[in-house]
Amino acid sequence: MVAKDFSSPPLTMRETILDLYTRGGVLVFWRGLTASLLGLSHVAVQFPIYEWMKEYVPKLRYGDDKVCESGPVDWMVASAASKLTACTLTYPHEVIRSRMMDVRDIDTKGLNVYDTAVRIVRTEGWAKRIESLKAGAIGGLVGASVSSPFLYLSSALLSPPNPTGQWEFQTDMASIEGALFAICFRYIVRTDTDNEMLKMGALGAFILVRTLPLISVPSTCSSVPLKCEYLYILDPATIPQVAFHGIESLALFGSAFLALNHSFNKKWLSPFENK
Repeated sequence: MVAKDFSSPPLTMRETILDLYTRGGVLVFWRGLTASLLGLSHVAVQFPIYEWMKEYVPKLRYGDDKVCESGPVDWMVASAASKLTACTLTYPHEVIRSRMMDVRDIDTKGLNVYDTAVRIVRTEGWAKRIESLKAGAIGGLVGASVSSPFLYLSSALLSPPNPTGQWEFQTDMASIEGALFAICFRYIVRTDTDNEMLKMGALGAFILVRTLPLISVPSTCSSVPLKCEYLYILDPATIPQVAFHGIESLALFGSAFLALNHSFNKKWLSPFENK
């Protein structure tokens, strides 16, 4: 939502669309697209490192002279390390993309990727970027590490075609989700770190939007229009999915939430200051 100030009431979806259009025209809906496309470099960095570490970690544990297959622990270490490396190396594009998308930032309006990056460095320096990078690293590493056992459990119980591969993929994605949550959480809360309602609202929103899309409707439901015997999430076939994915999301974002709060309290991480 785009609000003119904190005292004004929240805008509806229609009002938000009109407000965005008034501020930047049709092209405002595609602000930051170029920077988003540059984000594909994240995959180019992560997967080669992951494939290399998946072979290197077992050798590190058992010795070069032994032939052994990698296991879940090796995959978890390789996944976390490769994701953390990729997030660290490609994080600047997230900062640029968010600034190009923000219609409230008049100074970046009409600027391309290079000019936006130059402006950020000249006007804000590297200190704030480092704090965002620290938040993303905390959220990605803690969130993925804590949620990984729950992801493995749900993968085994829900019986996908390739449980181990599914768990591995979900752990990779959890590190991204945790990092993005941490960065957004810092921008949402800003210096209002004592506002528990604001913080819990941000946490609940991330848990909800991650959990609901993962639910698969029963095969007995008819489509166009979608019609089921029960309300979707109350169907006996979907309740286990809601429980499993809800616990996963709570572990992922809840652990990142606690780690961020602890970092704020210990002054390891500084809040995002309002201009």
